[in-house]
Amino acid sequence: MKKGLFIIMVLLSSTGVFGQREKNHNGWSLVYANDENGNKTGGDIKRLIQAIRNGESIRIGWTITFEHPTLKNLKVEHFADAKFITILSDTVVFTQIDPIVGQEPGFKEKFVTLSETEDWTISASSLGNNDIMYMNRKTGETKDHNPWKCGIKWFVKKA
Repeated sequence: MKKGLFIIMVLLSSTGVFGQREKNHNGWSLVYANDENGNKTGGDIKRLIQAIRNGESIRIGWTITFEHPTLKNLKVEHFADAKFITILSDTVVFTQIDPIVGQEPGFKEKFVTLSETEDWTISASSLGNNDIMYMNRKTGETKDHNPWKCGIKWFVKKA
């Protein structure tokens, strides 16, 4: 009897520890994902909106793939904290990220070079319609402003 109880306790505590680690990811959980056309690819937009309204921290992620004649599997994944969030008509979410120093990935060299002249920021959308703006680091003037389509992953960290 004691041996059976001991085995059950070990199994339950192991499941709890490993299960928590698997779900937790340092407190961040993927709650919603959309493709470049705004179609849901995972999660629940209502859960994302509720988390925002509850004051939970939000982080976004997106992947950009490149086609190259000789290099295969070229992709860049970015993640950033949401800094200003808008909920439109209880169904669509937009967020802005803080401007960052521009960077140029070197795929062959496996190195990222920082730009001395450019910062950029984005406004991401659960509809897949995003906006990117490049600014001159020295003058602060807008260099370029482009809409672009990309899927967004939305992560939540409990407050």
